[in-house]
Amino acid sequence: MNTSLSRLFPAAALGCAPAVALAAPTDGSDIAWGGLALIVLFAVAWGLLRSVQRQRTAAQRKAAAAPPQYKPEKVGNDASARPWEGAAEERVQAATDGARIPEGFDAAAFLSAAKDCYTRVQYARSSADTAALRALMDEDTFAREQAQPPQPPAGEVLTLEARLLEVRQGDDGEEASVEFSGMQGAGASGGYVPFREVWSMARPAAGQGAWRVAGIEPLAV
Repeated sequence: MNTSLSRLFPAAALGCAPAVALAAPTDGSDIAWGGLALIVLFAVAWGLLRSVQRQRTAAQRKAAAAPPQYKPEKVGNDASARPWEGAAEERVQAATDGARIPEGFDAAAFLSAAKDCYTRVQYARSSADTAALRALMDEDTFAREQAQPPQPPAGEVLTLEARLLEVRQGDDGEEASVEFSGMQGAGASGGYVPFREVWSMARPAAGQGAWRVAGIEPLAV
């Protein structure tokens, strides 16, 4: 019987270890070092990703902040050669939308002159500079201005928008109506208040001479 068992199970009969060997346990330090290596690799990869993202964001901000550049390959009458003009043209278009304007009238130049005149009138009023007011207004408007009771000086103009309403041309010159609106200092009381007025401005001959105030009509805000 023993001989039969020895033939069937020789290793058992000789007191040897089983034929199927068990894997030796892995050292715990190897697992720790492997986990640390994974953490380091992940940290490096994350840092590289964040660096690329920051560089991309900085490049996008720089491109957005950079002023439009002149494009010499698009010269002549191609507006794309002057991209900065697009925004200005859009503002003028919005400020003249629906206005009755004669052909050839330079609306952009007029609106710039009108806004300059408005700020100069406000400064002359606050400083009681009658000579400046006389130069900026026609005789009738200046006389009405002087006939009004004294007003407390207004504060600075914080925002100012101008919208061209109409331009009339005649043998004796040009007259334009422009609506001003914005925010202005409330004077001694502090703070800012909204304003809205329609000014008539005139000059003696088309395209010649300076625009002068020919009438002021306050509007409800």
